[in-house]
Amino acid sequence: MDSSGCVLSDTANLVVVVLPPPTVNLGNDIILCQAPNVLLDAGTSGTIYTWSTGATSQTIVATTVGTYWVTVGNVACSDSDSINIQQVVEPELGADTILCVGQGVALNAPPSALAYQWSTGATSQTIVAGAAGQYWVSVNWGTCQTKDTINIATIPYPVVNLPSTAQICPGDSILLNPGNNTDATYLWSTGEVTQTATFFAGGSYSVKVSNQQCSIWDSTVVLGVSPIPLDDYVTLCNVEKYTLDAGSAGLTYLWSTGETSQKIDIKVAGKYWIVMNTSLCTLSDTIIVDGSFGSGVLWFPNSFTPNGDLLNDIFMVKGLDITYFQMMIFNRWGDLIFETKKLESGWDGTRNGKLVELDVYVWKVKYKTLCDKNRVNTQIGHVSVIR
Repeated sequence: MDSSGCVLSDTANLVVVVLPPPTVNLGNDIILCQAPNVLLDAGTSGTIYTWSTGATSQTIVATTVGTYWVTVGNVACSDSDSINIQQVVEPELGADTILCVGQGVALNAPPSALAYQWSTGATSQTIVAGAAGQYWVSVNWGTCQTKDTINIATIPYPVVNLPSTAQICPGDSILLNPGNNTDATYLWSTGEVTQTATFFAGGSYSVKVSNQQCSIWDSTVVLGVSPIPLDDYVTLCNVEKYTLDAGSAGLTYLWSTGETSQKIDIKVAGKYWIVMNTSLCTLSDTIIVDGSFGSGVLWFPNSFTPNGDLLNDIFMVKGLDITYFQMMIFNRWGDLIFETKKLESGWDGTRNGKLVELDVYVWKVKYKTLCDKNRVNTQIGHVSVIR
């Protein structure tokens, strides 16, 4: 028996009945323009109907999107079919919007449509809109056409114009102004919310300028010119050389001595001034130098010859502006063999009236200076007795 029929037999009575097979055809998949309300008919070739919804009738009404199937049977055979019901997706381009000039926004139509037509002439699912205007898209679903529209406006960014760099002289200030923008707000990196801000030192300063939609940043690096690094007063006490340094920021220098270098060595006390020019500033400073070279400094010989020839017979310490002096001489065993509290009184190389042996002796000096006032300085060294 071929597939053109079904066999129903009764072996007891030798009865054979050939029945036509049931057939079912729910039709092609459907895309609806509106909410589903579709009558699905499984046909009259069967006696038993089983739907995916659980229904057992020949027909049902599909009220939701999705896939429906049905099995149709008689007492011997069955057949099945299915159908997919879809509803078109309306395009939603979103609410009207405002963009900053130069920005873009992606506009998306629903996927899986048969064709797209944009107001710009594009035929893709998505476009990027950057200019002001009205945009629409028409979506083709075969039997249905859907459409949506959006309006886009643009607002320019605020105009901000700060210099990239600036300089500020010591004691001066600098006013930064990014420019006037109507209905704009300002926020500086230092917390000010005014259009302009005044700064008194070098550093990096930035401002955020905002209108109703757009914000923009700008910044300035302010280079602070350092003042001339001279003290108000110095003393030459306890030094043998003193250098005045006007600093390396200058392009030209002029000292009260007539010298034009960055640094000068001074030799006498007095009042010194410097005028220095930078690329932006003219700076000046004055320093008072007091005292004299060698003041508060002691000089010690490293050997002497106490042989009575009147040449280098005395171990004598010399110094200027010494207000207190104490010198002690020790032998190699640490015995004190000489002591004096007079700077002009030296050691003649004797101990208890007798010349000491040729050897190396340790001296220890405590002293105060006119520069140090009440400070006690201590120095330790050695001297060789030779003949």
